[in-house]
Order: sequence, then structure tokens, then C-alpha cells
Amino acid sequence: MPDPGYAPGDVGLSHGSGLVDGAIRFAESLRYGRRSSEARWNHAFMIVTTSGDLIQAEGHGVVKGSIQSDYGHGDYVILRPPYPPWGAERAVAAMTLLLNEKYGYLEIVSEALSFMLQTKLRFAIEGQQICSGAVSFALDQGGIFMGYDEQWNSPADVMHYALDNEWQWVDGVSVSEIHTALSTRRRRKARNPPGASLSE
Repeated sequence: MPDPGYAPGDVGLSHGSGLVDGAIRFAESLRYGRRSSEARWNHAFMIVTTSGDLIQAEGHGVVKGSIQSDYGHGDYVILRPPYPPWGAERAVAAMTLLLNEKYGYLEIVSEALSFMLQTKLRFAIEGQQICSGAVSFALDQGGIFMGYDEQWNSPADVMHYALDNEWQWVDGVSVSEIHTALSTRRRRKARNPPGASLSE
């Protein structure tokens, strides 16, 4: 298999098969639509080396892993944000600083309620992380705009920003699927005036 050419700061999204994975995607579908490119994903992580080592927030907290051991046979995509100079290095440094923090179970509950009730009311415990919030925080530190409350982003929100800003495909699901999603996004933008929702 050809080397996909990972770079530190690349962002991964994955589609799991567990009950919690499905619950996260269901909540995301309430905002983005059941068949949307955004709601396909329930987990996010960041590549930190060229060999595919990664950092992610999971049930045991913020830990190290690798593409080969964690996602070698899974449904995932790796994308490359358009970092400014030294932005990728800053993003990886920020993600590394989060290592060993606890997982934000309370924040997950808050996120689910936010999606289901369409409310901005949120609650969490300081010093705890969810996967997409950790990745979004690191991206923000690296100069990639991820919204004004990026630490509350879901995996679907991360993909939403990726599609809106046409991040580069690196590995995972067929590049044609990403191009199709980008084409769909461009058509939706053309149909909707500035400020209108892009959700299906």
C-alpha cells in the first residue's frame, strides 16, 4: 500500500460501530441531516508524526495512538487544513499539552442536548476533553478558525469546517467521496444567500 504521506497537524475523522458512536451520529444528524457528509463521523483525532502516530480523546482520556493500530481496518478520513506558517507545529504542540487530561463525559451529554434541543446551554468540567473539542482547540491554536466556541465542536462540526474551507484529502475514504461532498457544498452555497444555514 502506498505511503499516504501523513504530516503533523493532519486531522482524522472516523465512523465507529458502537452504540455510543451511533448515538453521536444520530445527534449530529439532527443538525446536519441523516445523510449529510458531516453526520457520518463520530470521532476526531490529530496526526502528530509522519508515520501516523496520533493523539485523541477517548474514554480513558487524552491518549496517544496510531492509524495502523487504531484505524487500520476502519472507516476514516485524514484531511489537511491550510495552516499558516508554523501553524501545524503550534497545533501539534497544543494537542500534546492535552495529553493525560480526562475525558469529558459531561460535555458529551451537554453536546447531545445541544443538538437535540437546539440550545446554546452547555456545561462541562474544566480540564476534561472530548475528541472533537480537543482537535478544534489545537486547530485554533494553529491558526485555523473553528468557530468562536471551538471546544464545543462535534466531529460533524469539524467536517463542516473542513468542507467549507476545502481541506486537502490525504487518506481514508475515497477522495472522490470528498470531492462529491465539496461539490454538493458549493451548490448549497450557491443556492443560499450569505448567512443562511447550509444544513440539509
